[in-house]
Amino acid sequence: MRRVLPLLVLASCNRYAMFNVTGFQQESFSPKADILFVIDNSDSMQEEASGLATSFAAFIATLGQEQADFPTDGLSDAVTFYAASTDGKGDFVNYQLGIVTTDGGDEGVLAGTIPSQPRSGVLTRFDAEIDKGFSQNLLCDSTCFLQTPPNDLSFDCGDPLGNDVSVQWLDCECGAGSWRNNCGSAQEEPIEAVFMAMCRAVPNPPVACFDPEYSSFTEQQVDPTGLIRPDATFIPVIVSDEGDDSRRMETSEIVPDVYKRLFAQFDQRMVWSYIGPDRDDDGDYRCGAGQNGTLRVQHFVESTGGLYTPINNAQCESRDFDETLAELGELLKSLNRSFRLKSIPQDGSIAVYTSDGGAVRPADLVGTSDAGVPIYEDGWSYDRPTNTVLLHGDAIPAFDETIQVFYLPIDGNPRDLPF
Repeated sequence: MRRVLPLLVLASCNRYAMFNVTGFQQESFSPKADILFVIDNSDSMQEEASGLATSFAAFIATLGQEQADFPTDGLSDAVTFYAASTDGKGDFVNYQLGIVTTDGGDEGVLAGTIPSQPRSGVLTRFDAEIDKGFSQNLLCDSTCFLQTPPNDLSFDCGDPLGNDVSVQWLDCECGAGSWRNNCGSAQEEPIEAVFMAMCRAVPNPPVACFDPEYSSFTEQQVDPTGLIRPDATFIPVIVSDEGDDSRRMETSEIVPDVYKRLFAQFDQRMVWSYIGPDRDDDGDYRCGAGQNGTLRVQHFVESTGGLYTPINNAQCESRDFDETLAELGELLKSLNRSFRLKSIPQDGSIAVYTSDGGAVRPADLVGTSDAGVPIYEDGWSYDRPTNTVLLHGDAIPAFDETIQVFYLPIDGNPRDLPF
């Protein structure tokens, strides 16, 4: 649907200089999604990691198999890309992805970049064998094989992974026996891993990235050509049968304010997903997962409109990941629910509009979740700590749609005029 900017008329001598706008069509329409899978490589996750690898084709199929890149340097290219992606939105999500582990000692290093087994740490949708590259990075560098996988004597090097992970596949793709040494700490730190991966991937990391109390990270390890693109939505996907025990928080804390402040410094649109522990009928997390740490991750998922799916069933058995990864693919087609404002708005001055000029009403607050996240009905809300307008329910736009957000900034004239 084409977006038409609504006309606002103010009773003022200088009717245009007073208002600011965010959420331009080019920003909101951006089809770029940078996905970071955060894999629990403790000794309880072998079956789940193997299932994730063998089900990854469902994720690829959901997003389409189109292999042609669409340059957008000129107006003609942009028009062609827009028309094509409107007809087939899923086929044109321009995604790239990487993998890190929940082991705090890895400090956000991407799988596939380990010197002994150099591969591509950042995979893109235009890679011919992205599913193979993902499986290699996951199974060779990021999975704890506490028990030896079964043999497949009919397997020949070069054969696809198929529905089961075998010793023969691992030896061929990883190097004989090299996949046996990837068991990580039982203290899972997925949120810290996301933070450190971001520190490595941006040109000017926040000062906290280099705090020697928490890491040994140095400026020489920064790689701004890596996973995170400035105009993309960054999507951490945590895959763990436990919660979070990241080092910058106390065990008793649920709301991750310290990490929220750290992530805000990157000025990156983020949507979190969690393939993690499920609750029983009494509200307790199954299979021994700790409640506070699990709610901590859930806080990010709920506050960013992400995806949560259980990693195990009621009997603590690994679930089929085909459906879960397909749902994750669907999520990528509707990411535009948060709009970071360029300036701090004056109280009561925010107005949100749709493409046809209709006003989106402020959402009613109806409660607070167990993870400490406000629960709203349909509409928009404003999150003051992150200076972000959030859309809820039916107000969330589709993949190629745009929302316009107007407001009166407290710091003077806006940088961009809405007309």
